[in-house]
Order: sequence, then C-alpha cells, then structure tokens
Amino acid sequence: FHTLVNMNTWKLVVLASAFVIFSWLVFAVFFRMVSWQCGLKANTFLKAFYLAIETVETIGYGVPDSYFEGCYSGVFILGAAALWASFMNAISIAVIYTRVSRPQSRASSVCFSEKAIISEIRGQIYFMFQVCDVRKHQLVEAHVRLYCIQHAPTSSGVVFQTRAMRLQHPDDELGGMLLLAL
Repeated sequence: FHTLVNMNTWKLVVLASAFVIFSWLVFAVFFRMVSWQCGLKANTFLKAFYLAIETVETIGYGVPDSYFEGCYSGVFILGAAALWASFMNAISIAVIYTRVSRPQSRASSVCFSEKAIISEIRGQIYFMFQVCDVRKHQLVEAHVRLYCIQHAPTSSGVVFQTRAMRLQHPDDELGGMLLLAL
C-alpha cells in the first residue's frame, strides 16, 4: 500500500489504468465463455469486452435479457465482477485520499522549541516548551499528548519506561486541543 502511495503520479496512473483494463479483459473472457449458455449474444470477444466494461464500471446493460435467462454461471460472474469493482474502487479511493492528505509533509510543518525549561511556580514544578505551526493554514483541533521516556541502569542493563505526562495548558482533561498560531 505504501509503495503505491509513494509512487510517482504518472506511474500510479499507468498502473491503475493497466489494472482496470486487465480486469476488463479477464471478465470479457468469462462472459465470452458463458455467452451462449446465458443468452448474452456476445458471440465475439469485442461484444464480451463491451459487456465486461458495462459490468465492471456499472454503466448499464445492453444484453437481451438482463436476468441472463436464469443462468447460474452468469450470476456468479456478474457477482464476481461487482465485488471486484467494489474492491478496486476501495483501493483507489484509499490511495488517492492518502496521497492528497500527505500527513508526512504536514507533520514537518509543526515545530517544537529547541529548548524546554523546568520551572517552579507557586510550589508546583512545570515542564514547559512551545509548539507552533509554520504554515499559513492552521491545523483544526490539533491534539497533543506528552510522554516521558525514563531510563534507569539496573544489574541486567538499562530499563526504559514510558510515562504519560499530565498537560495543563492545554488541559488534557478537555482533549488537549491546541491553537498552533505563530
């Protein structure tokens, strides 16, 4: 999946087109095999190819009997084509949505301060740092969580522990939403 998402756009378009055309060809062969039995009158490969495109792309039917004369093998091929089309659409939408959203490039626009401070305010110890978004269009409802990784030497080596740190500004009990404006 990530190979497809990170692929060059033209290569992805060519690959997707080839995949769709290959599926048309496969279903054309199947429709040609059951044409006589199911009364489809697809007596040439070209007519079977047209029928495969109509089926996979759900354009409509140009067959004499849209019930395939009660032919069971036609039902299985029609069902397989419909399931295949749904599967191809789901993969295509997922790849396109992932390419458009591009969370990797968006994550690089969120900056953290290089230095943090530990300060005592009214008897409480606070760990403070800054975070902002450098893009013109700000993230909507950005959420933040903070974790501390502690390491301690033991007789068997170093032990690492991850602990969630409590946020107060923004308050994590309210969802820890940030306004990342500069």
